[in-house]
Amino acid sequence: MGNSMKEIEMIKEQVSLYFKSGSSDKEYHTQLVKKGNAYIVDFQFGRRGSTLQTGTKTPDAVSLEEATKIYTKLVKSKLAKGYSEGTAGTPFKSADLSDKSTGIFPQLLNELTTEQELQAMIEDDDFVAQEKFDGERRMTQKNSKVLGINKKGLKVILPSNIAESIRVESLLDAEIVGDHLYVFDLLSLKGKSFKKTPYDKRLKLLGELEFGDSITVVETAVGTQAKKEMLKKLKKENREGIIFKRKKHLYKEGRPNSGGDVFKFKFYKTSTCRVANHTKGKRSVGLEMLEENKAISVGKVTIPPNKSIPEIGAYIEVRYLYAYKGGSLYQPTYQGERTDQDDSDISLNQLVYKATKE
Repeated sequence: MGNSMKEIEMIKEQVSLYFKSGSSDKEYHTQLVKKGNAYIVDFQFGRRGSTLQTGTKTPDAVSLEEATKIYTKLVKSKLAKGYSEGTAGTPFKSADLSDKSTGIFPQLLNELTTEQELQAMIEDDDFVAQEKFDGERRMTQKNSKVLGINKKGLKVILPSNIAESIRVESLLDAEIVGDHLYVFDLLSLKGKSFKKTPYDKRLKLLGELEFGDSITVVETAVGTQAKKEMLKKLKKENREGIIFKRKKHLYKEGRPNSGGDVFKFKFYKTSTCRVANHTKGKRSVGLEMLEENKAISVGKVTIPPNKSIPEIGAYIEVRYLYAYKGGSLYQPTYQGERTDQDDSDISLNQLVYKATKE
């Protein structure tokens, strides 16, 4: 996009967004621009103070209706990642996120890594089982309005169909997959907190609530036989994994250093990576992870034709068979972009490496 006054006057909508967290200090600008009798959506992004990279979401000009949809979706995706509007030229400080931070954080799960650990959970009647969904953590709070809360405790936009499906004042813990919400915990109801109520009682209360069509209360398997059947069914259907929760556990925000009351077992390995670059002329992107704040390349992944190519710097989920020490992910498969992750989630330590003979 040029810099002529004529072209600037053709900008219909524009926004500047900023994000600062840890070592990340980024800015993102996008414009909805009239071009002749049609419209385009352009963007510029990069680290604050550096030369910004530029691009367009519309290689060919489109109608105003289509351009508006693209522009709105783009802005919403950035807000969901924690970006906020700021004054041009004014450094964006962490404190400016006060209107985005909720102070509410989810309870996180430790991972089971062996079949022996999995079997122990199946046989332990103190634990119940649920499906691990392939989405993003999304707590929801309904007071005078409905609010979405991501894994980082930041306010995020909820699809209107989900917001309309929550019919009672509450704080729910859930996973969002597309435009559907899978709810697995009830933390407060009509102003009363249930975080210190045993989980089996919270589940009973949750099961008595009514929701709209865009919300499902997850199925819970109780007892060894029911857990075995759920495990078999999830594996047969190629689902992501299974979760185990102690029946009497109380809700505790964050993740314990070890042990705990809630666990996950994934049927395949996944990792959050950062997009390092785009492969010219191909639908693939370079991947990188961090080792003591140093970016390490872990190969490339192909982006399917039905999905948008993520931007450089975006965080994405990648499924893989195993990783090579000092090398790349083996058989990587693109799962999707993560709007709730940052540099703290892309440590090289999370990789599972191919076993080698000594």
